[in-house]
Amino acid sequence: MQIETNIIKHFDGKLEFKSYLGNFFIYGDLPVNLGSMNISLVFEETYSLNKYRIKIDLFEKEQVVRYAKKISEAENINCNEIDIQLSLLTNELEKYRELDFIKNKFLFPSKTKYDLEPKEESAARELLESSDLMNNLNSLIEESGITGEENNRLLLFLIASSYKSSNPLHAIISGSSGSGKSHLTNKIAAMIPEEDVINLTRVSNKSFFNFCEKDLKNKLLVIQDYDGLDIDAQYALREMQSSNFLSYSVSVKNKYGNYTSQIKKIQTHFSSICTTTKNAIYWDNSSRSLIIGVDESDSQTNKIINYQRLANKELNFKSKQETKITLVKNCVRILKSYEVINPFADKISLPIEIKSIRRLNQHFQDFISQITLIHQYQRKKDKNNNLYSTIEDVEIAANLFFEILIGKIDELDSQLRVFFEKLKKYISKQSKNYEFTTKEIRENLNVSKTQVFRFFNELKELEYLTITKGSSNKGFYYKINHWDDNVKMKIELKKMINSQVVDLKKRKNEKK
Repeated sequence: MQIETNIIKHFDGKLEFKSYLGNFFIYGDLPVNLGSMNISLVFEETYSLNKYRIKIDLFEKEQVVRYAKKISEAENINCNEIDIQLSLLTNELEKYRELDFIKNKFLFPSKTKYDLEPKEESAARELLESSDLMNNLNSLIEESGITGEENNRLLLFLIASSYKSSNPLHAIISGSSGSGKSHLTNKIAAMIPEEDVINLTRVSNKSFFNFCEKDLKNKLLVIQDYDGLDIDAQYALREMQSSNFLSYSVSVKNKYGNYTSQIKKIQTHFSSICTTTKNAIYWDNSSRSLIIGVDESDSQTNKIINYQRLANKELNFKSKQETKITLVKNCVRILKSYEVINPFADKISLPIEIKSIRRLNQHFQDFISQITLIHQYQRKKDKNNNLYSTIEDVEIAANLFFEILIGKIDELDSQLRVFFEKLKKYISKQSKNYEFTTKEIRENLNVSKTQVFRFFNELKELEYLTITKGSSNKGFYYKINHWDDNVKMKIELKKMINSQVVDLKKRKNEKK
């Protein structure tokens, strides 16, 4: 219920209530104890501008009567009229105190539920019932402001909207500074209903523990800078992701002055997107999330530049974007939560050599369920109202999830892999035994000195690079020591996954 009050708060903290007799000013804070209204009150008469100061409890009728009588005798005003205005003031102060209580009790007060118009709901449902839903959604996401990143943008949207499912997913977007992480994150968050989004720029070490019991239920949590989370905040985040709750014990003093232990429990159920410039994240944190590398290729840069030119050229560019964003947002609004049964869960296996395979396999199964959930207007339900996944859901999941799997197999993180592939391409034009310096690579690959230094050190530690000669004063010469075949690895993994999907389709056709 929305509360409205006629109390005015001034910049210096004092409160004002205007009446036809004059203005009432309240100095200092209102009492926290709801059983009293002890205030420092000043009444300023409209015409004489005389002021009448008093410390008063507006809940005490005798005090109110004496104060009204004092003003009545001094200003020749009907005592009952003053009493009525003091009664109105008391009502307004109660409302103001209630608003202040709600504001300070809840960090994220529940936003008003958005009621869709029939036309809006019909348009959203039509999209969710379309035969080529994934491609249609991907096109809308592109038109909403994300150019390029064809796989990542759809993958992130599915992760972001997974708070509607039983097992929400989490993503960490990795990329160098200025690579477009924040743009990608904010555009995806804009396609989720604002009443369901908690967008944080910074998180202090204990803030997660101070959320109210259901503040993090059925939400998308966006953390703009994962690098800014300290150890306590990272611990709280990963516990919420795994256990769907936070609980802790605190000491409280009861009204008799005795200390007792009290357990506070916060229920959580959220999907999350974080961004980071770090190429390596503490494993216990990163394994709970899907690591997604931003496309930093030259072709993607050209797409972004062309998009920026178009955005500044067209007059109604932003309004057209908003129309697309609203449509996608409404699709999420009309999605219902269902339990999903995947009859093909035991027919698709991931390579055992993948790091943290147990957890990643569950992520993959949850991702299939999320795709089924998005297709809920097209999928069969059983008598218990459970949704059933199809082979098509498995195939879509396998294609979108492919880069995630590559990242888990590859011992180089996404940023380092992009750099190493560029380095190999440059060196292969010379000769495989070509020796090079950091300065040469920095100038030819257009990479900053800091990044080259970091990449070279990591590749040297992993034995991909070796120093051939030189010194710390004059500089070192390097040589590629290990020419891995990332393309071959991708082809083999793709073949393995696709063969399982093809086998599923074959069995289905045989049953027919």
